[in-house]
Amino acid sequence: MADIMCRGLTNEGVWVHGAYVREAFDGCSRSLDHAIQPRGCYGVEIIPETVGQFTTSYDEKGVLVCEGDILSNGIYHLEVKWHKFNGRWYANNDMYTIYTHKFHLFKIIGNIHQHSELRERYLRYTPPLW
Repeated sequence: MADIMCRGLTNEGVWVHGAYVREAFDGCSRSLDHAIQPRGCYGVEIIPETVGQFTTSYDEKGVLVCEGDILSNGIYHLEVKWHKFNGRWYANNDMYTIYTHKFHLFKIIGNIHQHSELRERYLRYTPPLW
């Protein structure tokens, strides 16, 4: 079985990559409710709302794309999400949708957890005025 790689943001603002676990230990006999556990290491406490799974696709710079990333090609700005009904990754805004086979045509410009201004600026649809 393949490992499902995730990332999560710590309270200190550091991204941790590894397996997401609901209960873990930090190596000092402290129990953690939500943690990312890097391979071969103890769990690291994270903010549960920031957990995102890696999509196994890469952006135009070769960076692994993760759930919650914001992708851009200069024209479209899209948020990466999991489509429960279709069972696949996609990125969209209110006007445009792409699937993983096109992620490599875009670059990651941020994520919804640390760059809320990008979400407000680019991912909110405003209808044209004409």
